[in-house]
Formats: sequence, structure tokens, C-alpha cells
Amino acid sequence: DCSAGQYSGTASTACSSCAAGQYSQATSASCSTCPVGKYQSNIASTSCDDCEAGKSTSGTSPTDHDNVSVCDICGVGEYSEAGSACTICAAGKYILEESLHITCIDCTAGKYLSDDANEVSNHDSESDCLDCVMGKFSPGGASVCTSCVAGKYSASSGVSDDICDDCEAGKFSEQGSTTCSVCSSGAFSSTASPTCTSCPLGKHIVDDAITASLHANLAACIDCEAGKKADVPIRAASCSVCSSGEYSPAASASCMSCPSGKFIADDATTASLHADGTACVDCEAGKSSSPPASSCPAICPAGTYAAGTPCLDCEAGKFNENVRQGSCTNCGTGRFSTTTGNTIESECRNCEAGKASSE
Repeated sequence: DCSAGQYSGTASTACSSCAAGQYSQATSASCSTCPVGKYQSNIASTSCDDCEAGKSTSGTSPTDHDNVSVCDICGVGEYSEAGSACTICAAGKYILEESLHITCIDCTAGKYLSDDANEVSNHDSESDCLDCVMGKFSPGGASVCTSCVAGKYSASSGVSDDICDDCEAGKFSEQGSTTCSVCSSGAFSSTASPTCTSCPLGKHIVDDAITASLHANLAACIDCEAGKKADVPIRAASCSVCSSGEYSPAASASCMSCPSGKFIADDATTASLHADGTACVDCEAGKSSSPPASSCPAICPAGTYAAGTPCLDCEAGKFNENVRQGSCTNCGTGRFSTTTGNTIESECRNCEAGKASSE
């Protein structure tokens, strides 16, 4: 059997040494050429030596690997580890001609290089690294730029390491924005907000996407004045005056109806006429209303009365023979009744002997 570093062909009766640029293991029938990135200056070798980092070999014949001088510096845009082939730089990296070609250089923060070891000309100059566009940023060695998150923005190109600026209070932005927008009417936002929040019911903001300070926080939402309401479920720009027969205190989401027997004639014109419950006007005596009322169309029938109330039955001991009355008449001294809603005086009875009643 041949020793390592030698070989013996099928028709050979003796062992021969492997040439420079080759190697073999014991009992080999042939010698192998050193792989890419390795060389061997000696004959009868059992292994190959590594080219130093930044250099490699080319070609497949033994003479392409037979001494250290065949290890050539990697080309521009390429690098190598010791004993390895020259490789194009990965995405986000480049290498200059005058470099040692041991490692690739990261593109600086704010730039990117998308080609991933495909085309050497895309990795041979710092200018191959391109600026991130406005609204995006990158750390060093980036293959792509990352969009600024919602609530932030970048108005410059080449922004690095997530230094996108916060939107100021009263503004918002979507992902990848180059500027922030002022909230629309009826909405507010805090610093670095991705969206604006609607004012609560009963509050409003008139300004419509013009002045950020008028949308800067919840306190920017203005209470509706008494007699008005803001019942729009999202982003109220104004408050509306209550309708006839309705009133509201300040900061109301809705208006309340005046109770039966009261009314407000004004129909959504003058807020002060709807400012609170005292704005409800009593119906004239003997008339009433059903809420919400702009007038008092109901006339109380005999046996009933009203004085800023619904039509009510006369109490026991009283009667009312006429319609549209503000009170009932007592049965009188010595007379009584046990029923309510009496419509004639004869429904009052005399007290039995020895008993009396007072008015």
C-alpha cells in the first residue's frame, strides 16, 4: 500500500509522490488537487495549507495551487476567511479595493444596500450604500430601511437608528410618515400618537386640522354650553341647541324633556332658553302637555285641574264642574266626599248628624 502523499494507479507496481499543489491519504489510487483557498508547495503532501484571510486561489489544476504566491488578494467587493474562496459581501456591506479584504464594511446607519452577495459591483464602493428615504431609518449594516412607527415621522433622508421624531400633541401619523397631520375637529391627541381620539359626548373642538395646540389633550375638548348638546358619537365640531320642549345643563351629550305640564316654545334657536330645568315654562292653569312640548294643547276636563303639572283628579272632598281649571273647589263646611275626580257639587254629601267637616 502507498503511504499518505503518494498514489498508485491501477496498472502501476510502484508508488509515486503527489506533485506540488496536490495531496493524498494513505492507500489512495490518485492525488487530489488542493481545494479553492488552499495551496501546497511540497510534493508527497498529505494536506494543503490555507491561503491567509483576504486571499484565495483560482483554477482547478495542481499548478494553480503549487505555492503561496498563487494566493491572490480578493477582488473589490469580495472578502475571504483563511483557506476559503473569495465571497461577495452580503447585503448591507461593501469592501474597497485598497482594503485587506478580510471582512466587509457595514453601510453606515441611515443607509442600506439590498443586494445580497449577487453582484460584486454592488459592493465595491461606499456609494453603493443608499440613503433611507424620508419616513424611514436604518441601523448600520442594513439591507433594508425600516419605516418610522405610527406616531413618529422623518422629514429627512438618511435617518439612523430609529431617531424618527415624535409627532407633537394635537397631531398624528401613520407608519412611514414624512410629516404629522393635525387632528380633525372634535378630536385630540397626546405626543407621539398614531391616531386622534374623539372628544367625549357633550364636548367638542371646532378647529378642523389647522392648529395643533387646539387638539393637544383631553382638556382641549370644550364643554357644550347649557342649552346645547353634542351627541355625535365621534368627533363633534359643534354643539346643537336643544329642540322645543327640551333643556340641558353644560357638557351634555343629550337634552332632557321638560316634564308634563311644562314647555319650551323655542325650537333649537337660542341656547339660553334651554339652559336648565328652570327654563321649562309652566302651562297656564287648566292646561297641560306631553313631553317634550313646545306648547300646552291639552285642556283638563271637569273633575281635574292643572297648575304646571299634568291634569290631576280633584282630591277627595273637592270637585270641579268646569274644564280648564287650575284648582278644585272644596265641598264646603259640613259636606264631604270619599271619591276623587268629582265633576259636580252634588257628589259632595252632608255629614251625618253630630258630625262636621272643615273646608
